[in-house]
Formats: sequence, C-alpha cells, structure tokens
Amino acid sequence: MSIPEDKIEIIGGLIAGMEKALTCPVCNLQFKIPTVTRCGHSFCKSCIEIKINEIGKCPTCAENLTQNKIFCTEQKRLMLSRFNNLKESFEKEYGLSISQITPIEAYDKEGDFTSHSKKSRREKQYRILRFNKDPTTDTDIPNISFEQELSTKVTHIILGEVSNTDGLHLVKPTREYFLAILFGCHIINEKWLKLCMEQGKMIPEQRFEIQGDIIHGRTGAPNKARNNREIGKHLLFKGLKVNIIGDVENEYYTYIRLGDADIDEKYDDIIVCYSLQDATTLDELKESYKGKTLISKDWIDACICNFEIVKKDRYIL
Repeated sequence: MSIPEDKIEIIGGLIAGMEKALTCPVCNLQFKIPTVTRCGHSFCKSCIEIKINEIGKCPTCAENLTQNKIFCTEQKRLMLSRFNNLKESFEKEYGLSISQITPIEAYDKEGDFTSHSKKSRREKQYRILRFNKDPTTDTDIPNISFEQELSTKVTHIILGEVSNTDGLHLVKPTREYFLAILFGCHIINEKWLKLCMEQGKMIPEQRFEIQGDIIHGRTGAPNKARNNREIGKHLLFKGLKVNIIGDVENEYYTYIRLGDADIDEKYDDIIVCYSLQDATTLDELKESYKGKTLISKDWIDACICNFEIVKKDRYIL
C-alpha cells in the first residue's frame, strides 16, 4: 500500500471511521458473529441475545425485540475480514496505530460521501469542563474553550480516575460522573488534557476515555451514551413513569428528568432515596405506600452506569 505522505493521516482517519462502524455498541469491541436486528442496528450475536433476554428491546433505538427478529449477516462478516487485512497492512507499513487516529466518517447523515475538505470546513470543537479545584482556562490551541458549568454545549468532561484499576480507566460513581453520562459527553482522564497542552494540539481521545466505574465495572457507559447522543437517542429514561420519595437535594430528580422520564405522585413505581437503616423504616414505608412498588435508588445508579434500563427485580425493596 503506497500512500502520499500528506494523505496518510486522511486514509488512517477513514480506516478508523470504518473500524468505528464495525464496532458493537454493547461491548465496544469489533463484531463477533455480526448480527442485524429487524430495526436495522448491528451487534455481536451474543451481545444482542443477552440484551433481548435482559430488556427485550434494541439497545440503540429501544424498539421491542425478540430472538426471531435478529439475523446473522454474511456480508458484514466478509467486510470484517477484508477490513482487518486493510488495517493490518496500513499499521505495519506506516507504523501507526489506528486506535490513536481520529476517525473520519466516510458518509454524512444524508448518505453523501464526506470529503476531507468538506470535513475540515467544520472543525471539531472542544468545549471542556474540568471537575477539579484548579481548572485550566488559558490555551493557544484553536477550537478549544473551557466551560465553567455543565450544559449541552460541553463536549468533553475531565474526571480523575482511580489509580489502582489496572489500566481499565475507571472512576468513582459520583454525581459528576452520572451527569457526564446523561449529557453524553466525552469523559476523559486528566492525562489526555495534559498531553494536549504539552503538544500544543488536540490528540485522539480513545486511549484516555473513562470506561466505567469501580462499582459496576467496565461497562462502556460513557461511550454508549456519547454514541447515542450523536444519533439523538441519549435520553436514557424516556418513557419511564415513576414517583420519587426522600430525594431531599433533588439529586435523583435531576438524573431522571435529564433522561426525560415522567415523574408524578400518581405512578405506582416509587424510587426510594431514603437511607434505610433498619427494617422498621422500610416496613413503615411499605405501610404508607400500600399497593405501590418501592425501588431502591441503586436501580437508577445501575441504569446510568450501564447506560441501559436494567431489570429492576433485584432492586425492589
């Protein structure tokens, strides 16, 4: 493969874009036995079978799914084989890792081919929020700005990861982490921003992305949330109808409303935010809310940290 020097980064970006298109949104790895759903979304066969058993819906668009509505695709399997040969050849010849190259989408949302010149006219913008005590606000790097508060304008959030997680890039499941997921931002560790500053340019985020939290593990929730934001399907709790009790600081009200749930006292499912120290308190709640289903707030935590509506059975009080 012989590519002009000035085109190597462009071709690498297109290959990286192809790899992204061949990645399962559930496990965030390259498809293993690629499978397409009736609603048109692709997953590993084992991943989508597990999700159907767990939630009975497509993880991407939430359409109801059953096992007879998924189909293995020979065409995509052949694409994977040819892609891996192309990727291996490129990396070997040019000494570059595709995982460290910013992906370039081969097609835009209208299905038209996206040329590099067209893409360069809409430079990527970095609106960064740092959840720490001493945020940086000064830089000469173009297309970058530092935000003072979380909003829909923020594209990247910097969080400090826990040091003893064997390189898995895990963080504590804090309020900041929950909000970052619900907003669908890039969630990156501090090292990424430090290297960007040292090199005077923005570098690919992939190697520095937070992959989960120390309680729920490497779930890939930040990546799933961001991918869903890009296609306008990041409202995690859309369609959920619940009541909330004991939420003194409106913390869980904020999470659930950000996910577009409907909250009202008339609903039978009740999210319990009280700290239940003894059985007496729980018995009193059950007596006060007879006929209602009391659900621990831990269920909301689990949904956010997996970026999917997990089964609530184990969280019913």
